[in-house]
Amino acid sequence: FALGNASTKTNELVQTDSVFQVGSISKPVAAWAAMTLVRDGKLNLDEPVFKYLNRWAIPNSNFEPSKVTLRRILSHTAGLTLHGYPGFAESEALPTIEQSLSGDTNGSGSVTLFQAPGEGFSYSGGGYTLLQLLIEEVSGMSFAQYVQEAVFAPLGMTSSSYQPDAQLLARRVVPHSPNLEVMPQYHFRAQAAAALHTTAADMARFIQANVASNPVLSDEMRALMQTEVVDAGFAKVGLGFFLFGDGQLVGHSGANQGWRADMVFNPVSGAGVIMMTNSENAGNFLTDVRCHWDSSYGADVLKSWCEYIHSKRDRDRLIYTALAFAVLALGTLLLLWRLVLLISKRAIIKFPSSAAKRLGMFLAIGLLFFSMATLLTPIGAYWVSGFFGSVATIHYASIGVARLIYASFALLFVVSICLFTQRKEA
Repeated sequence: FALGNASTKTNELVQTDSVFQVGSISKPVAAWAAMTLVRDGKLNLDEPVFKYLNRWAIPNSNFEPSKVTLRRILSHTAGLTLHGYPGFAESEALPTIEQSLSGDTNGSGSVTLFQAPGEGFSYSGGGYTLLQLLIEEVSGMSFAQYVQEAVFAPLGMTSSSYQPDAQLLARRVVPHSPNLEVMPQYHFRAQAAAALHTTAADMARFIQANVASNPVLSDEMRALMQTEVVDAGFAKVGLGFFLFGDGQLVGHSGANQGWRADMVFNPVSGAGVIMMTNSENAGNFLTDVRCHWDSSYGADVLKSWCEYIHSKRDRDRLIYTALAFAVLALGTLLLLWRLVLLISKRAIIKFPSSAAKRLGMFLAIGLLFFSMATLLTPIGAYWVSGFFGSVATIHYASIGVARLIYASFALLFVVSICLFTQRKEA
């Protein structure tokens, strides 16, 4: 089903055939495309990928590029850099794949070897861009065209593309920031890593293909993709998928600028869910839906994780609320003190003459900017959780608390100005 706004500017509603960007859920679909080449004997999971590449080579490093294999790329164990991509504004021309791999990524850097292949898990969107080039070199087709013919068409995914045409783009909804402001659309050269455009119905077909016989991959190949290659700690990793519990649940999430998505399915029961949103503040919503789905259809595989996330969310909200009240209370007391002086006409507006008063003024201004940096950027969330994301700390709080925080900033600003007042000399 569909709910909510396609755009907060027009109040147009999301429809069941609306098109979304799904971010890194692009990766398991790209993994399917690679496995069709394995199926046809054109790629080998454990041979060096460089034997297939002519257009680009992994830069020299202290590690052996011959150990970079398709299996390791698909499972994020190839030792490659570059976690994710911001994309390019749609008005900007895209670089070539080779240029992207070499660092033309709008700030994400280049793809290099930073650790020995096979040494351990390190999530790499750059590895999937290398996979994109690999598929093009082996198939002789563009990546988007190959996936269209090898995966989308046989599965009946008629509203999915890594390079959407005008008809699909006409049905695409609008991305939004955490505070629900309309954001620009971004496009990607790193298509395998981040560029998939699709609908809920098409992703439901993809889930169905992952849990039942289908015309693309055999049951054995599907089982291979859903078999553990490495334990990443938070989940086990297969070929293009993350595995939860002992593999009872399989899934992947996605996050582009203005978009959040999540996919999970139970390969035994065949139950699955795909969630696609056009807002960056959808994290809690996606978690709640995933946890509710797991308790109903996933045999509580995620129960301990869900309990931890909910308790952490409550703790973080308490911390942010306490911080907001502390800033608000301090600002209110300082403001009232100065206003009493002004009302009683025992104060004048003047830059403080004493060092102590100047220090107090600068401390208040410093507190203002410190609070703003903590709450209006991801810095505060990083201090609390140890994870530096793209969402400002304030957007983890409820709407009421966020308004309280904004009010406290305004009050602190007034207080900073009021500290220019000082008591009249007798």
